[in-house]
Amino acid sequence: MARQEEDREDLYEEFRSAVRKWEIQTPNHLEPVVFGVRKDGRFSIYFDQDHCYHFNAEYQLQRAYRAGSLYRTQGTTLAKLTRTRTENETILNRVDLNERELTEFLVELQNRLDALIFDLKNQKHEILRSEPLNVDMDEFRTSLDALSQHAIQLAPAYATRRN
Repeated sequence: MARQEEDREDLYEEFRSAVRKWEIQTPNHLEPVVFGVRKDGRFSIYFDQDHCYHFNAEYQLQRAYRAGSLYRTQGTTLAKLTRTRTENETILNRVDLNERELTEFLVELQNRLDALIFDLKNQKHEILRSEPLNVDMDEFRTSLDALSQHAIQLAPAYATRRN
């Protein structure tokens, strides 16, 4: 784990694990939105460097990064993981979200997705880059439509190491 974190210069370029990806600009987002799909069907949406969401191939939220904290599914809630750094060590603090906090988190995410879906459906977007070059956005739209069909679901909990 890096001792010092740095701002990401180019989310699109840094998303190297995606086999298909798009960078789009919409009126509802100040920064370009990056969407990518990995070989196994998992996908991620980067609204900006402080709002990133990672889903499995079944459209369930696995991880997120928001306002300096990492969030990881626990199956029924999200664990908020925050780093505390000292000169000698980095401590990862974990707090599981309560029901109210989880609801607020998911509502904020749904609002972001709804604004993006609105812009795409109303052709209020510009494709800045895509890989492969000029690949259509059907997969992107399909994933967003699947997410908007019902409340966002959490993926099963990650397996944890036990000593």
